[in-house]
Amino acid sequence: MTIAKIEDAIRQVRKQLEKYPSTSSEYGYMYSELATRYLLIDAIIRALDWDMNDFDQSAVEWPMPSGQNVRKADYVLFNRMERPVIVIEAKYRGRNLANHEAQLEGYTAHLRSGIGVLTDGVSWRIYNLRKRGNFSERHATTFEVVDGTIMDVAGERSANMREMAQCLNSWLDKDRWW
Repeated sequence: MTIAKIEDAIRQVRKQLEKYPSTSSEYGYMYSELATRYLLIDAIIRALDWDMNDFDQSAVEWPMPSGQNVRKADYVLFNRMERPVIVIEAKYRGRNLANHEAQLEGYTAHLRSGIGVLTDGVSWRIYNLRKRGNFSERHATTFEVVDGTIMDVAGERSANMREMAQCLNSWLDKDRWW
């Protein structure tokens, strides 16, 4: 896995965003979660070396354990022991991701460690599930693909695409979890 591969995926997403309207009124049907996943999110997951066609590594629309009031997580990535280690909840572009923390928290409640991600393909909010405290306190970093900025929980920013790729790599790379 190379950082260059992730940078290429970020460039691909940015190119898609040039075609992807900024509001739902301009291009309504593109403002679906499915289109967002296909056009913006899948490329990043693949660049992190997760094989979306290998059910030992990944699943989409993964049913949550019985007894939970939430239904299916959009993406679940597994370790070698077939345990979920990363749960990704996708939203269509423009949604306030912070408003969906409770949904992601429900999906990750059964995990003892790992990473939770809320994303619309542009903004990526990463949660460290190993950290103690309420779910909001587990928020580790946020970054945006569209303008190449990384914003951590302290609000610091960097406009370097390489740093963004390194951030993705450090939190979500398959080699780290597999």
